[in-house]
Amino acid sequence: MLNLKNLLIAFFVLLTTDAAFAASAPVTCGSTLTEQIYTLPADLDCSTATAPITVRGRAVLNLNNHVYAGQIILDGRRAQLREGTINCSYQADFQAEDPCGVVVQGTGNHTVQNVLILYPAADPGIEVMSDNNSLISNTVFSIGEFGAVVVWGNNNILQQNRAVLNREDGIGTLGFFVGGNANQLTANYARLQSAGYITQGDNNVLVQNVHAGVPDNTSVTDEGFGIAGSGNRLTGNVVTNEDYGIFVFTQSNTIENNIAIRNGVDLLDGNTNCDSNIWQNNIFQTSNQPCIGGTTIPLASTKALETFSALLNRVHTRREQRVR
Repeated sequence: MLNLKNLLIAFFVLLTTDAAFAASAPVTCGSTLTEQIYTLPADLDCSTATAPITVRGRAVLNLNNHVYAGQIILDGRRAQLREGTINCSYQADFQAEDPCGVVVQGTGNHTVQNVLILYPAADPGIEVMSDNNSLISNTVFSIGEFGAVVVWGNNNILQQNRAVLNREDGIGTLGFFVGGNANQLTANYARLQSAGYITQGDNNVLVQNVHAGVPDNTSVTDEGFGIAGSGNRLTGNVVTNEDYGIFVFTQSNTIENNIAIRNGVDLLDGNTNCDSNIWQNNIFQTSNQPCIGGTTIPLASTKALETFSALLNRVHTRREQRVR
């Protein structure tokens, strides 16, 4: 029994020693963090570093409520980034060459949670390139044009994130752009964006998300929810104070139980007689077609489709530039 007791004590000491070592592992600019828990001990400015910090192989980087300036990449599988602030204010405009924000790539299954990202201009605040990742309770204050949160991968979960535009020149940006398939966006919030939520992929699900536009904005080209792709489902979302509340450009989508009020036009379908789109049980006042119901009014702007296409092209062009 004594030997067993000593063995248990030694095992406990080993565990606590490993935990202490992991928690105190150093974090420096350009480093690659693997297989451990890393805790940032103080603010860290890597804005001029030649390489980002890379978190991979089940490693966890806890920013520990400190401020980091620079880019962080989650690579490999099951890496985590948590609890702190990334300051991108050194990016003066969309042509800035020093990268910033979070890039989620590799095999996937990563987690980004409780991270505040301030003022990215040349990059998205969070860009998801891989599949099966989770973005939870993050906030992006964007001054860029390419999307606060951009998702190219599939089967990702975005829950309780916030995208807020902070541009004084009135030029809009994207809140959440979803280019992949089968992603789930639940209880997210977008404020003062030109487009709150844009889907281009298929079979994405948007549930209980909110978009609050700019009151009395006269651009007549912006939408709270702009839906392309097919098989997408919008349920229980809310949009207000936008030029177009929910605008569906494609077919075979389901839009049900949403609230769209105080928009230039609340609900719009770009297909004649709504084609294969299903509109049901939405609360709204105005629409552009009788197949949606409500008070039918003419489409407020013939530039809507052109603007939507230009927005998509801008995001894709930026991605191609980054890949090169």
